[in-house]
Amino acid sequence: ACYKFICSFNLKHWATLYKSNMKIVATICILLAALANAKTSVRGPRGSPNTKQRRLKKDKKLTFGIPGLVQVQYKTPGPRKNCLGEETLLYSCLDGEYIEARHVQVGDSLRTMTTDGSVCSDVYYKFEHQGKDNALAFTVEGSEQPLVLSDSHIVYVGEVFGGHQAVRAENIKVGDKLVTRDGPSMEVLSIEVKRTNFVNILTYNPSLELESGVVISAHSYDETLYSILFAPFKLMYMLFGGKYMNGVLKDSDTKVILAGLDY
Repeated sequence: ACYKFICSFNLKHWATLYKSNMKIVATICILLAALANAKTSVRGPRGSPNTKQRRLKKDKKLTFGIPGLVQVQYKTPGPRKNCLGEETLLYSCLDGEYIEARHVQVGDSLRTMTTDGSVCSDVYYKFEHQGKDNALAFTVEGSEQPLVLSDSHIVYVGEVFGGHQAVRAENIKVGDKLVTRDGPSMEVLSIEVKRTNFVNILTYNPSLELESGVVISAHSYDETLYSILFAPFKLMYMLFGGKYMNGVLKDSDTKVILAGLDY
């Protein structure tokens, strides 16, 4: 996913950014793009065995149900969009209330979780995918709103934050316990497939607190690789601020590039 993202922003795109007062960031990204292109060229042409295997992985079936009873399989078609369902409720430290993910803006501050407790963390990246796609909707005990995520989004499983496991949503099962911010873990009661619009929201501290009390990652696939993947955007936010980043992310050319990625 990291190589795919960086390669999509080819040298021409980064050169454009270089001309728009972003020389430090663009220079770093040009080097990353060159490295990524070199790496992907080793993998072979489109249609090679590795490419076919990746396509097969996107069409895999997900199995859910009550342990020991009937198991139901859901097939998630590829390519897919990833991230949070647009109606996910996140606590805005600026507004002092929960707001839907689709209303969050770069520069906002959201409540996140650390091993020392809750902290407010800046939003340095946001992208709204266009068009509804398949999502996994988890019914969790004690919560009226289902947890709606892409199947590659990372969820925290365990009894307490800090002693949790980072697990992709596609591997969550009925009966699993999800980490909460300040109480006992919450059990997954059922899992369904739901159509929704996805929103990708990234904060400096990536552990998001939801209105239900559940704590999940802001990342998909792998937390370490995902943080590396979006490091250029974080650096851009640090150097130029939220207003500038909003302009970059709302640029029509940038939107076209980001919309074509499966991240």
